[in-house]
Formats: sequence, C-alpha cells, structure tokens
Amino acid sequence: MSTEETRNSVQRWFDAVNSLDYATLENIASPDAMYWTSGPADKLPFCGTVTYKERIAAMRASLGQMCTHKFINMGIIAEGESAALEIGVRAEGEKGKIYENSAIVRFTVKDGKIMDVREYMEFTPFFKYLEASEST
Repeated sequence: MSTEETRNSVQRWFDAVNSLDYATLENIASPDAMYWTSGPADKLPFCGTVTYKERIAAMRASLGQMCTHKFINMGIIAEGESAALEIGVRAEGEKGKIYENSAIVRFTVKDGKIMDVREYMEFTPFFKYLEASEST
C-alpha cells in the first residue's frame, strides 16, 4: 500500500470522526482491527486494548453526550502502511462544560483497511471535565 493511500485512509477516518459518521468509521477498518488507548484502564473502561468496534461504540457514547464538538486535524505524517495523526478536540457538554484536548493517533493500514490504532492522549483535561460535570 502506498504512503498516499495510507494518508487518504487516515484522512477519511478523521473526516468520519468529525462528522460522527459511524458507518464509515466501522467500514474503514478490518473486522479484526484492534484499538489501544493510553491511560488508566482501571478508571476508564475504554483505555487499554479493545477491539476497534468496541472503541468506536465507546466513542459514539461519549460524543453523544456532547452538545457540540469540533475536531481539528493538526497534521498527518505517513510512510508506507503507517501513519500518525495529531488531532485536537473542543466539545461542549451539558450546562456549558467545555472539554479540550489533543492526541496523537497512530494507524496501521493494509489493503485500504485500518488494522491497528494506538491513541495517545492527555487525561488531565478528561478528568477535569468529568469533575466539572459531576459538580454541577
């Protein structure tokens, strides 16, 4: 698979996340794709290794609680079957609570399908958002 095809697959993934197009998110990945997210798995059930489909379901649930959201593609670096996406997010939850964060997401793409995703994010903003949401 060419570097450009890998870059295009990651761009399609980003566009689907930004538009909450879950059908595309599911179809762009191999049925046996895996998704690993950094963070404390004992505190957040979507951290650690899960199937890609499980992670997309968790994404759907969390984004479904937001009143607004905006993802920012801050750049894609691709080489062969590997790519890294730097992504930013700003979302507004109930009662005007704001969530802002960024992440690096690494992809392995083969034959046009996402095979593996590794997401590295900072969890301090996530926990601050949860604390703010619980205190109101």
